[in-house]
Amino acid sequence: LSTNCKHALFAVKKSELTDSRTDFALMSTCKSMLLQYCSGIDDANALKCLKLHKDENMFDKKCHLVIVNRLILQNQDFRFNPDLQQACSKDIADYCTRVVMEAKENEEMNGKVINCLKQKFRDGKLLPKCERQLTVILHDQALNYKLNPLLASVCKAEIDILCKTDDDNDEEGQVEECLKKQFLSK
Repeated sequence: LSTNCKHALFAVKKSELTDSRTDFALMSTCKSMLLQYCSGIDDANALKCLKLHKDENMFDKKCHLVIVNRLILQNQDFRFNPDLQQACSKDIADYCTRVVMEAKENEEMNGKVINCLKQKFRDGKLLPKCERQLTVILHDQALNYKLNPLLASVCKAEIDILCKTDDDNDEEGQVEECLKKQFLSK
């Protein structure tokens, strides 16, 4: 894509991921799930609500796929994730300013801020509300490697050759566990 096209697409994604009312695919594909699990909530927060219920037994598979795709996008750039921005604004300012400053406006950061926060999480330096939000992200990433942009891009060849799943769906963390096993067996 051209630079101008990427910038325009960035703006569209940011709009859709911060205000669900502008995400036609989400609102139409997940209409019945919104009625079942999120009635009474503001449509602007539909994604936030659906993320909480995506793993329910009776959750619609097509809607689940849309939600996972939105999570993948949110994990690529913290600017797409209002919950992370709100919970971690101080920690991002304190620890990840350099990473943010290196980013180009209207271009995705490929998970760099989340990776920065992960390092501080391991060091026990995050504020409790940021730590809770990052715990949710880390949990989801452990269950689906596609939610970890760095792992998904750096290990793409290894995943395709050594750890490909049958249905191209990694909801139980099989790919990450396979990579760990491959790493341990050298």
